[in-house]
Amino acid sequence: MRNYPKTRVLLVEAEPMAQRGLAALLKAQEGLEIVARAGTIAEGRALCEKLRPELAVVDVAMDGREGLGLVREMRREVPGVKVVALTRLEDAASIREALLVGVVGYVSRLDPEEALLTALAEVLAGRKFVGPRAAAGLLEAFTGNGWTRTAPTAVATLTRRERQIFWLLGEGSKVCDIGQKLKIAVTTVETHVKHTKEKLGLRSLAALRRTATLAQLAGPRSAEEDAELAGEED
Repeated sequence: MRNYPKTRVLLVEAEPMAQRGLAALLKAQEGLEIVARAGTIAEGRALCEKLRPELAVVDVAMDGREGLGLVREMRREVPGVKVVALTRLEDAASIREALLVGVVGYVSRLDPEEALLTALAEVLAGRKFVGPRAAAGLLEAFTGNGWTRTAPTAVATLTRRERQIFWLLGEGSKVCDIGQKLKIAVTTVETHVKHTKEKLGLRSLAALRRTATLAQLAGPRSAEEDAELAGEED
């Protein structure tokens, strides 16, 4: 059992057996309150507008991927709701589309239960999360160079400062903002970016930023990495 902040949860799942299993899993966790369960797109839309949950777990593959449209509507009507997709769709196009419409957590039905529980913890902490099966496909689709197999080794070749900049780029920080945060010149940041691209075999800042973002979506940073990111280099 995990402990979560007190959170009101809406489940949107068309398959009765899957819905019951999901409800049982979430009810066993401290802090999560299932306020309603919906079996159709229409029910999910109505219950979200009426109950205004803080978290929704949605099968975005419902009714031929109409679940994606539901997420868009939920985010428009209840901007504060955090949506986690639990679905059979694992292809990069579906994942990208889900993230674009507002999903902040994406977990495959074939991932272990622990992946879903981690996704809930991450999104409730204000971060995004993609489960291992979906993350592997995403990373391979975006880079096409075996990043999923070499990521730990590749990042290990970076210096401490390069890793700091790598993670900050993945969080969406601009180069000038990184310089201010780390108290170094923008030209120094640009030099580290150049070296990092060379080490990871990437050709552009956009590719580096995308790779860093997806690396973080693949799983939360370790405590050591978080401490490193927060610290300053001597």
